[in-house]
Amino acid sequence: MKKKLTEKSSWIWSIVILGGIPLVIYILWRYLISKNAFDKTLLIHPYEIVSAKINRPVTLVLLTDLHNNFFGTEQNELVKAIKTVNPDMILMAGDMIDRKFPIDGFLALIRNLPESVPAFFVTGNNDFWKGNPAGIKTILRDHGVNVLEGECVLINVKNQMIDVCGIDDPKIGKKIYHAQISSAGEQKNSGCYSILLMHRPDQRRLNEVLPYHYDLILSGHAHGGQWRIPGLINGLVAPDQGIFPRYTGGLYQHGETNQIVSRGLAKNSSLIPRIFNRPELVVIQLLPDKR
Repeated sequence: MKKKLTEKSSWIWSIVILGGIPLVIYILWRYLISKNAFDKTLLIHPYEIVSAKINRPVTLVLLTDLHNNFFGTEQNELVKAIKTVNPDMILMAGDMIDRKFPIDGFLALIRNLPESVPAFFVTGNNDFWKGNPAGIKTILRDHGVNVLEGECVLINVKNQMIDVCGIDDPKIGKKIYHAQISSAGEQKNSGCYSILLMHRPDQRRLNEVLPYHYDLILSGHAHGGQWRIPGLINGLVAPDQGIFPRYTGGLYQHGETNQIVSRGLAKNSSLIPRIFNRPELVVIQLLPDKR
């Protein structure tokens, strides 16, 4: 008799559990929707960095990981947002295209960027996976964009010199990649504010460039860790970093070097939806140290 009751109880609990799982998933789904967790509208994410090497305020715009997504016809929403902040420089840190899609979104953006603003670009892994990184670089150069391949460009912004350096994604090949790290680091002008563009933000890549003491390192690649819980989890998973990655989005400090990681512009580049993780346009204000 006890055995029959035990078997019956087991069946009841099995039914409760199996029936409860879909209910829990439904409740969680409704909660996420009510909190606008899947919002894909463009977010402008501002940062301020103070430096004794800066005499007058400088506005930088960082674009990463577009993955050929569109923000309005001919990228008009994204371009309008860029023009609204009136940047002194536009910096692109790779993966503006995607290996799975045509490059029309990328082309629309490049066509419509303000011509009067200096623009710089480094490759991401998708630029190589697409199979024609040289072609992408040619398109960019034809539109007046500075493509950085282990080099630095000194640019005069408001009568102050800023050194913009950049390296290709490691997919270019180990030997060339490390040669570019050395080349850019040796070219860097220590007498002015220096910026390094590199696609990947993980600790391994950081350790390779931190000895050169850049003032600011700008990256993307991590897509904000895909799933976020603001104030609790800054990302669930990221390439090269695994589960609960450290560098997914935000401002990080490494001694005298600041690092900003963009959560990127991709809305639909993965089967995993972004949760509490809007695509972002990063705007950085470099400000004089008035102390």
